[in-house]
Amino acid sequence: MPNELGAKIVEMSAYAPLITATAIDYIRIPIENIFVLEDEKVSIVKKAISVKSKDVKHTKMIKDFPACEDYINQYGLTFYKKKVRINSNLTWLYQSKTALGAHGINVNLCPAKEVAHYKKECFCNREDKDSKITNTL
Repeated sequence: MPNELGAKIVEMSAYAPLITATAIDYIRIPIENIFVLEDEKVSIVKKAISVKSKDVKHTKMIKDFPACEDYINQYGLTFYKKKVRINSNLTWLYQSKTALGAHGINVNLCPAKEVAHYKKECFCNREDKDSKITNTL
């Protein structure tokens, strides 16, 4: 490639791996021995698949501590500080399996409820219509 004004040096960087190393040893390819072609765009009309994302609903079961309130009240416990202010015979308890277990309450007796949360997940969109697909060689 002649060293003249307007030479496309940026495109030559694509060939840098050719002149830096091979698996065995270093090689040097003179710039005159590299044949550079213009990019060529090839297009075709076909059914294409595109990857998109969407929110997918997931559910899990968690302990419904408020529904367990009446049960733990029988043991002099409550999950609500306001109830302790009204009834001094109750002891406030943090809403957790550990706290219930520490007071001898069988956690499995508390009902469970289903809670939904959403996660972004990828999916393939296979549309029936044809799309133009272009590749640069």
